[in-house]
Amino acid sequence: MADTTRIVLVTFLMTIILMTITACTPNISRVCHNNFCFEVELAITPTEKARGLMLRQFMDDSKGMLFVYDEEDTHSFWMKNMQFPLDIIWINANKDVVYISKETQPCKTKPCESIMPDVRAQYILEINAGLTDRLNIKVGDKLIFKE
Repeated sequence: MADTTRIVLVTFLMTIILMTITACTPNISRVCHNNFCFEVELAITPTEKARGLMLRQFMDDSKGMLFVYDEEDTHSFWMKNMQFPLDIIWINANKDVVYISKETQPCKTKPCESIMPDVRAQYILEINAGLTDRLNIKVGDKLIFKE
């Protein structure tokens, strides 16, 4: 009887943990500016954030990667093992663009140079280089996150 109780208790606790994790995962699939939306892949866990877009050969112009942090802070990025340049957009909790690193090139030095703007952000969006200019995305713009 004690083993059955333990199994039920462990199953119950695992269910609660999974529900909590799922509830904390944002339901974001698109980030939009004016009439254009990027379909985004989320980087939420430390492993996903560390890997980012490393070693990928290309990314479609309608795609992006959104790094999601629990709260605003200063976040540094680098281009280690990247195969193509990016525009990197720092976004605060209000979804305002607070900094843009344009035409950020893949790392060619050791150690890789970090980009760490002196701004607080909760989200960082990586998109193909040149798209911030083509879509007229600038500091101060509001982005819309959609499911």
